[in-house]
Amino acid sequence: MLRKLLKYDLRAMFKYWFISALASVGISVLAGIVALALRTMDSSKHEGFYSLLVLGEVLCVIALGIIAILVPVFILIRLYRSFFSDEGYLTFTLPVRRETLLQSKLIASFLLSLATGVLYLFNAFLFFAIFETDIVFSARVWREIGRAITEISAEIGAGYLVLYLLEGIMISIAVSLVSILVIFLCMTISSVITKKHRVLVAIGLYYAFHTVVSFAAQIFIFSGAIGTLFEQMERLSRAGGLFAVFVGLLLAVALLASVFFGLYWIEICLLERKWKLA
Repeated sequence: MLRKLLKYDLRAMFKYWFISALASVGISVLAGIVALALRTMDSSKHEGFYSLLVLGEVLCVIALGIIAILVPVFILIRLYRSFFSDEGYLTFTLPVRRETLLQSKLIASFLLSLATGVLYLFNAFLFFAIFETDIVFSARVWREIGRAITEISAEIGAGYLVLYLLEGIMISIAVSLVSILVIFLCMTISSVITKKHRVLVAIGLYYAFHTVVSFAAQIFIFSGAIGTLFEQMERLSRAGGLFAVFVGLLLAVALLASVFFGLYWIEICLLERKWKLA
């Protein structure tokens, strides 16, 4: 049943995502062309046209930012329609556990976020392939990248390099899942505290939370704590403490997993309370 639910949720979420994806690809190509024109144009001879190109480049960046913002909005709308609208009442008549309904939304949202990440990597490649063709398609640059990877592998060992990469992937997945659950919680809290404009309230809650976390992260970075952390990790690795770095990253994965399951439990409890009240 989870497979059928997931198929339905993916179809609903990606329905409008593909339109925004195509738009972002087109904007990235346009931004690359405009950036190339700005670099090759003599601004003193074409001041008016040059200013228009600069404005166009700024608008392209703003448009790409807006499309990125739409992803959590897609997730919020899907969760609202499935759990808190008329469609939700039909959803709960299905012979399936409510936890399975939430898991389907969670997996579909993660796949949507993953697809968005891949899309923006592709957009960045398109932009630089147009703007910096000589660098992107330079064999020398790719040889230097390969040489740097080889040197890192030789310094810390291929085994630890693979382990660090796997832990990095696990941390990225955990962060993404925690972020999605925060979106779910914002939608659920919004449905509990208000009866009107629930999606708008949920969007406000999510971006308020995101702003607070971003501000705290900036304080952490500018305080020098992040630099100290990397220095300690580098010192451990140079002193042969590669295993200690591995354990530290593994503890970070465990911490994020604990946060995820804690938020998941809170979300289930809030949903159960909301459904009973409904």
